[in-house]
Amino acid sequence: MKIFLFIVLVMHGIIHLVGFIKAFDLIELSHLTKTISKPLGVLWLLTSILFFICMFALWMNYPWWWMLTLVTVILSQVIIVFDWNEASFGTIANVIIFSGALVGFGQWSFDRETDHLVRGLIEQTQPNEELQAVETLPEPVKKWLTNSLDMNAIPGRTVVLKQAGKLRTSPEGRWMDFNAVQWTNPHQPGYVWRAGVDAFPGIHLSGLDSYLDGNGQMKISLMSLYPVVNATDQDIDRGSLIRYLAEIAWVPAAARQSFIHWEPIDDFSARATIHWGNMTESATFIFNENGDIREVRAMRPYQTSGGTSLEEWIIEVSPGAYRSFQGVRVPYSVEVIWNLDEGKFKWMKGELVDMYFTN
Repeated sequence: MKIFLFIVLVMHGIIHLVGFIKAFDLIELSHLTKTISKPLGVLWLLTSILFFICMFALWMNYPWWWMLTLVTVILSQVIIVFDWNEASFGTIANVIIFSGALVGFGQWSFDRETDHLVRGLIEQTQPNEELQAVETLPEPVKKWLTNSLDMNAIPGRTVVLKQAGKLRTSPEGRWMDFNAVQWTNPHQPGYVWRAGVDAFPGIHLSGLDSYLDGNGQMKISLMSLYPVVNATDQDIDRGSLIRYLAEIAWVPAAARQSFIHWEPIDDFSARATIHWGNMTESATFIFNENGDIREVRAMRPYQTSGGTSLEEWIIEVSPGAYRSFQGVRVPYSVEVIWNLDEGKFKWMKGELVDMYFTN
């Protein structure tokens, strides 16, 4: 859609330039019969220049491009009204550009909301230096942490994960490409996950999943503009806390926090229980012989149009899919699966593109 809108802006800018040329008789344009006054010709030139600036701002992803574009479209349409008989076709281009600018506004608004949540996540971060001693943890957990990070390193203020992959919304649904960024608090339960999903060619969904101050939220918008889902309830809170617990696979420093209690199951698995606010949730971590996490399993609320049920939720790490990012060894390829009565629903196939820490 961006390329299409870019082309329309270029063509519309050139058409407005023609109006300036006609007003000042710079080139003979016999097919344009109506005279354009010089003052109006200057406005045609100004609008042309503005469209080219809008085009450049769109291509460079400047967040304000949609603001200037809306102003330029209004100016363009006013000029077209003055020369309606010969320029009315330009209204079609203006409608297209106006629609694109509205989508740009939606993305800008969505990004502002994300930025607000991320600031809240960073502000709530209170580094805790009194961590559980590694020696007190179950053997497979101890081996995992020893392999994964430097025990003497102080965790950053937030952990940032960049992800890409495919997801779908139902067992029979089509796979859709997504890109996402997640900010996670390693010192207390909290995260913000923002995703862009290519639903169909030219149609995208914006997803926002967050957990702050004990409250979860799941929000999905069509074209970043039209709300499709905006869920905030106790099931969302519970599911978000479980997600935070399971995803310490990418934030191993959080495994030593006092709000997580570990119990051994056998030589290759341990149960983690998280206590936060008035909620207590658990997940089972399964390790391989090298001490790497192979699976994480938890009972998590599963929501459908018919209601909510408690179902097994599984994160499976692809064999051997481990990589070090800034000295921390974590999985980089996973599948997320719901184990339903009617069979396994593979919801997401994801790759970790990058991971870094902020202070």
